[in-house]
Amino acid sequence: MQNLLNSSCYCSTVRVAQGLADILKRTRPHLTPQVEELQASVTQAHAKLHKLSQISHAGAVLSDHEGQKIVRNPARFLEARAALAELGTAYQSLRDLKRAGKTTA
Repeated sequence: MQNLLNSSCYCSTVRVAQGLADILKRTRPHLTPQVEELQASVTQAHAKLHKLSQISHAGAVLSDHEGQKIVRNPARFLEARAALAELGTAYQSLRDLKRAGKTTA
């Protein structure tokens, strides 16, 4: 799960999605409500992944300190996968909105 929660795996997607949302709000103001909803999904997924990453890191540090093997938590793994899927879906929707504007312009 540590690799799944590596911030470099998802932070670039978050940055690009937030930047794309800002561009869409500026260039296509009529899409602002839809874009803000997708931007909120990106923010929620990012917060959830960050929280899970901190929990995972704290567990790894504790197990290293105490010399114990890390016990994987399947529920947290599924929660992280769901958050990554939510992030990916919101990002793809933002990209689709951008592309849709290009074809009609």
